[in-house]
This record gives sequence, C-alpha cells and structure tokens, in this order.
Amino acid sequence: MKITHKQDTSHFQQMKPYEEEIIARTRSQLQQASVSISTLRFIWETKNEVIWSKASDLYEKLAKRTLKAGEPFWTYDIAKQGLRYAPNSLTLMQTQALSLAQSGSTEGAHELLNELISQGYDDPETLSILGRIHKDFWRISTTPREKENELRLSYETYLKAFEKSNNYYPGINAATMAVLGGNFDEAHALAKKVHAMCKEEESKDQSYWLLATIAEAAFIKGDIAESRDYYSKASALAMNDQSSLCSIRKQARLLSNFIKEDPYLLDDCFNIGSVVVFSGHIIDHPNRPTPRFPADQEKAIKDELKKRIQAMNGAFGFASAACGSDILFLEAMQELGHEIHIILPFAGESFKKISVDIIPNSNWAERYEILIGNAASITYSSQDDYSGGAVDFEFANQVLLGIGNLKSLVLDTDLKALAVWDENPGDGMGGTADSVEIWKTLKIPTEVIKLKDFTPASKAPSLTRTGFLTPTKKIEHPKGVYQEIKAIFFSDVVGFSKLTELDIPIYYEYFLGGVARLLEKTKHKPVIKNTWGDAVYLVFDSVSDAGNFSVEFRELVASTDWLGLGLSQKLNVRCGIHAGPVTRYEDPVTKMPSCTGYHVSRGARIEPITQEGQIYVSETFAALATMDEKCLFNCDYVGEMQLAKKYGIYRVYILREEKK
Repeated sequence: MKITHKQDTSHFQQMKPYEEEIIARTRSQLQQASVSISTLRFIWETKNEVIWSKASDLYEKLAKRTLKAGEPFWTYDIAKQGLRYAPNSLTLMQTQALSLAQSGSTEGAHELLNELISQGYDDPETLSILGRIHKDFWRISTTPREKENELRLSYETYLKAFEKSNNYYPGINAATMAVLGGNFDEAHALAKKVHAMCKEEESKDQSYWLLATIAEAAFIKGDIAESRDYYSKASALAMNDQSSLCSIRKQARLLSNFIKEDPYLLDDCFNIGSVVVFSGHIIDHPNRPTPRFPADQEKAIKDELKKRIQAMNGAFGFASAACGSDILFLEAMQELGHEIHIILPFAGESFKKISVDIIPNSNWAERYEILIGNAASITYSSQDDYSGGAVDFEFANQVLLGIGNLKSLVLDTDLKALAVWDENPGDGMGGTADSVEIWKTLKIPTEVIKLKDFTPASKAPSLTRTGFLTPTKKIEHPKGVYQEIKAIFFSDVVGFSKLTELDIPIYYEYFLGGVARLLEKTKHKPVIKNTWGDAVYLVFDSVSDAGNFSVEFRELVASTDWLGLGLSQKLNVRCGIHAGPVTRYEDPVTKMPSCTGYHVSRGARIEPITQEGQIYVSETFAALATMDEKCLFNCDYVGEMQLAKKYGIYRVYILREEKK
C-alpha cells in the first residue's frame, strides 16, 4: 500500500541496554490503569525522541491515553510525530483522524480517512471512524439534500464495517443511523442483533462501551428502563474517561431527541463534569489599609471553593495562578481529584515576580511551582514580560474564557464560571468585576463567593486585576501611544516574485485595486491598513471582522482570472491571523496610524508557514472566536508548528468558511 508519510530513518541503529530500560519503564507507566494528565504531560515533555523513535508503540499508547483524557489537540501532535518514525502505523493514523474529529476538525479528519481508504485501508476500524465523520457532517449540514446524503453515507459505512467485523460498535451505530433515516424496521433488526451479541458477551466483557451499546440497543427497541439501567452502569465505569463518556451521552441525546423529542431525557444517567473558568482577588498584602481578603480567611475561602466546585459538578478548572484566590481554586480542584489548566498573562518569571511572590514570609511561590508542575496544560497569553498596563490582564481573561470554552466544546459539556469577589467595581478592564460582567453578558452560569460574607466589605480602591497584581508603579507611555486588543492580519502573494516588469501595472490595477475595492464595500473594516510589495497588513477591532474579511479576501483572489487579465503567472495568497494587545501610535515618519509589539510580530510569523490558498490562525485567535457570535467561520486544528524565523512552536489552526 502507498504511504504518503515520509519516514525518518536517521534514528535506525542498534538499541542500547539503557534505552531498552527506558522504553520498558515508559511502557509500564502508560499501561497503568490510572495515570494523571499531568503525568502524561511530563512523560511527553521529558521524552528522548531518539529513544522513542525505536519504539513506535510508545506513541500509540500515549496518543490513546491523551485522546481518552479529552485532549484531541495534543493527541494529534503525538500521532503526527510518531508517524515520522512509524509511517505504516495504522493505529497512529486512525488516532490522528479521531483526534481531528473530536477537536471539531471534521473536514481535516474526512480528508485523512479518504486518503487511507484510497490506499486500501478499508478495515472495520477505519470504516467506523469514517462513518462517524459522515455523522458529524450530517449534524452540521444545513440543506436537506446534504443532510440526507451524509446520513446515507454514515449508515452505509457503518453497516459495511459491521458486516466485515460482526463487531457491536459499527453495528449499533448503523442501527442508530437507520433510526435517524426513518428506516425503523432495519434499525430494530440491527438493534436486536447487536443487543443479543452484547448480552452474550456481558459476562466476559464489562467494558463501558459494551454496557453503553446494550443501553443504546435497548432504547431503539423501546425498553427505556433497561436503557437507563445500562447507561448508568456505563457512566459509573467510564468516570476516568470523560471523553468517551461525553461521546456516549452525545449519542444518547441524539436518539432520545429523535425518538422521544427530548434530548435530555437520559441526562441523569451520566455524571459528566463541567468546565469551570475562575477569577478572583489576591490575598491581602499586610500593608493593605482596609481588609478585603485577609490571610486568616484563606482556609474558609478554600473550603467554600470546594463546596461550590462540587455543587457545580466541576471537573476541569481554568484559572490563572496568582497568590490568593487563583491558587486556592487550583488547589481545591486538585484535592477533589480534578484536572487543572493554567493561563498566564505573560512570561512565567515575570508573572511570578508581579503576581505570586509578593507577600512577605509566605509560601505562595512554592505552592505556585507545585501547581505549575501538576497542571494538565499551561497557556501563556504572551511569552513577553509584563508590558506595564491593564491590557495584559484584560487579554489574559479573554484567553482564559476562550480556552475554557474550547475545552467545553470538545467534550460537549457545560461551561460555568466561579469568582471570589468583593462585589465592588474594578479599577478598569481586566478585573474580577469585568470578568463577572462578561460571563453574565454571555449568559454563562456564574457563581460568586462574596468576600463580604467572610470579612467586612472594603471601600478602598481595588488594587488588583483578576488573579494578577497590578504594580503601583506603571510603565508610562509617550503621549499618543497606548495599548489595545486587536486582531492582526498578514497576507503574502504566492507567485509575486515571478512577475515581470510588464506584470506590475496589471498587478497594481487588479490585485491592489481589487483589495482597495473590497475594503470599500466590506462590512468588516480594518482600523489600520498597509501594503508593501506583495504584502497586505490589516488590523481589526475584533476576531470576527478579521476572520470574516479573510474569507472574502481569499475568495477575491481565488475567483479572479489572473491569466485572462494579462498576468504571466497565476496568483494565490497565504494569510495568517493572530489576536492580542498591540501598541498603537501615529508613525512619526509616515504620519499614519500604526501599531507594533510582541503580538504583531507573532502574527507576522504565522503567514510564512501557511499553505498556499489557506488561512492559518493562532490558538489564541481560535479560542476568542468561539465566544464571538459574529464569526462566519470555523477554526480546525492543524497542529503544533515552528513559526517562521525560529519564533517558537505554537498551536496553529486553519480557518474555514462556515457552511451556509
């Protein structure tokens, strides 16, 4: 069979005894029944790639564990690296496709699976994954014809996998798709057959997938009581596999909505935790004139945090890690056995100095380091140091909410918010008051632990941003220079260097002129625009404006007959988009408005790695886009990529126009 992955053979050499020992120890760790996400992260980040290249099953085992843990983006990167050394690993290719599907990259998963099928990989597992992709397309299709076609393809693909394997997984999915297609006789026949198979296996196989299959088959047959019983049993067994549990509930909702017109009929059978985003005040400094969160209330606040987390059924916590409320929330989540994700506004050491190690004779710095080591993930809004203004904290709050929402979308679970707050207005954007207001505006279920219930209310001005201490000495910018959060767009013309001098007037009239005309008529106006040679640089107020315009821009270039206009070469574009705080100013040379800074540079490094004709965006942009209802596009995961000019490795997404 033809394989398109290029194999890296540089690692081939005889294995040394110490390498065999490391491989055996790692295999043992990955085969343990219960391994925390932070342990998996440690294994991945400290691995010796040369040694792992000699044992591709390590990649397979780790990828399966991270996918089960609900980490499809990370799983994709593991599989991608593993395929460099084991290009024939069907397990890695299938896991990569599943990770794309779970992350919402339906088109990417479809392309990969079609490639596998065309190369002869028509085994039941690959077919079952492809059946799932057609089911996902059926969900998101908007026209009756598209929905009917995808439903049929899903049913036929699952049925083919079932006939090849006689395995209950494709069988029950074929039965469900038959129900959704209105073919009840076929659905009942398949459900009856699958139900009998699973009941026969039940004494030997007590996996939650088998129990969930019995539940699904019973529901199709009309036995609601048996269905509820087995869904509850499956849920109890799958508690450490939240990703699979969410998948089981998703299917149950689909069926109950179609058959009983109530998608939540069976929800009480599932104990699926919610994603909780957090914001709160720091602990009082000993010199604070009026108490707000005194140190002697630390235990009481932590106890209350645990109660609220349990009441909210929190399982995945997203917070910063400043001394006080943040650290208490993260510790409470961990002590309850849950997963924590940390979002920092700028470089770790700078953050630690400004927001953690600020209370004399305290252990906050040590507790911070422990949490950093135990976190399932750490996201930096910026790798730069503190800029001196509130915008760093404002942006970090937006990223925290967006990353948390991405997680809730991947797991198909609830997003909730929790705050420790004195209920006083903040001293600007980026404070706890600001976070609570945003949550309520977006109608996110919000719980507030009121500090006044634990200590007398403070009338003193707020000294903090949400989770971050604002230094009393701020960096002063020159007059007319200020910071704002913007979306940054860069585009480059592919083929420009091959244009002749005779082409330039045509390029000027139809490419640059076409862009100018598009900017005049578009609803998505930039606040800054510039060009140089083949580059187009635009800055927008929102991620929705930047993303929506990029779709229009790409369509303009793709739909133009460049050869017909007289150019000697066809033109195409690469586009890169990022979002973050930028420094605004009037350029003293050009007298035009402009902006610069860390995030402008980061945006500029995305475009050069973009495939021709595509739009790549940062994870920050993708996260913010999930909270903006005006976005007419989706962001599908591409993977971790080295940005241009050795700018670092970042997660990158591809922007696709939303299906009409």
